[in-house]
Amino acid sequence: MLQRSSGFLPPVHTNCRVGFGVFSVKPGCHNSGSIRNYLVYLPPAHRVKKTRGVVIGRGKAIHPAKVETEEIFSRLRHNGSTVGKRTSPRKQRTRHQKKGDALENAVNRIEQYLLKITPELSERDFKFETKKQVTVDGGRREIDIYVTRRAAHGYDSIFIYECRNREKAVNWADIAAFSRKIEATRATWGCFVAKKFAKTARSEAKKDSRIRLLVAEEILEPVDLFVHFPQLTSLNVTLRRLLGGEPVDYGTMPEPQTYYRGWAVPLKQMLIGVAQQVCMEDIHNFLSTTPNEGIHQFEKHATLPLPRFELIVDGKEIAATSFDINYQVRVVRTAVVSQFHVEGRGRYIQAENAKCGEFEVPVEIVVANPRPSGN
Repeated sequence: MLQRSSGFLPPVHTNCRVGFGVFSVKPGCHNSGSIRNYLVYLPPAHRVKKTRGVVIGRGKAIHPAKVETEEIFSRLRHNGSTVGKRTSPRKQRTRHQKKGDALENAVNRIEQYLLKITPELSERDFKFETKKQVTVDGGRREIDIYVTRRAAHGYDSIFIYECRNREKAVNWADIAAFSRKIEATRATWGCFVAKKFAKTARSEAKKDSRIRLLVAEEILEPVDLFVHFPQLTSLNVTLRRLLGGEPVDYGTMPEPQTYYRGWAVPLKQMLIGVAQQVCMEDIHNFLSTTPNEGIHQFEKHATLPLPRFELIVDGKEIAATSFDINYQVRVVRTAVVSQFHVEGRGRYIQAENAKCGEFEVPVEIVVANPRPSGN
């Protein structure tokens, strides 16, 4: 059976050429999604407990095939689009502001990912804004994360987040001020994320049912991270007709008229997707080994029989497809620069740019906490 996974993309023919399957990078554009990331390796093995996601001990790498209750995805985006452009000078952020920005970014990424992987919410229209200015008690105040859920007939909902990345515990006055922000924005609820909450803060939060408190842990242990970039280098596909005749190589021919299960499809694009799937098992096995920086070459030969009437090409029914595949996996070492665990929500990891050829690719990882059983 030929199937095309939505997580695979055809090769990207640029100088970067990292578009084999899970990762695809094009100059000047962002490319991300909720696909599972099988290509990230954390050597000191920040394994995640299935209950809270707190880092423990040392061991093997996080691997979604083994951690069934978690979802991992990696956002890769090309940052070369700003090269050569003049930008207006910005006021330098203080050290405390940068620490706050780091936690704010982590919470923002985690919450957006949780919406993506929650079926009942993934199709809803949510808008995320950061550092939004609102009027509270006659003065201008900043909302770290301002989320709007758009709905028909005026049934919009608002949710706000306050993020404090400080060693000093949040006190009752901070919670009281946050309660006024919730009131001023008419938010359904507000979430205060911080490292510590004083007892007075927790007592104050109980007075407003709209307030939620979440503890964030900043993980400062140094760790290297390996990113794998697969690339399809050559592909030869031979189609064997059902009623005999010589095998046909469509590689150098114009796009033939193709029907897959009765639907018109582009043959070459579909075969590239199938070829990627054929190689993924070998790539997963490669990931179970200790990573070694550099480019690793692979070959794959496979023949896939097809059910009757599965694939029709130029009016001829195809009985089987034979693949001769050459591909490579580039393994790049980078370092984690920021890592947070947010209670009950998940973990966010940001690494230094992974260098792939002449490009530098920013890497972000989100590990979502498992849903409670019974939900």
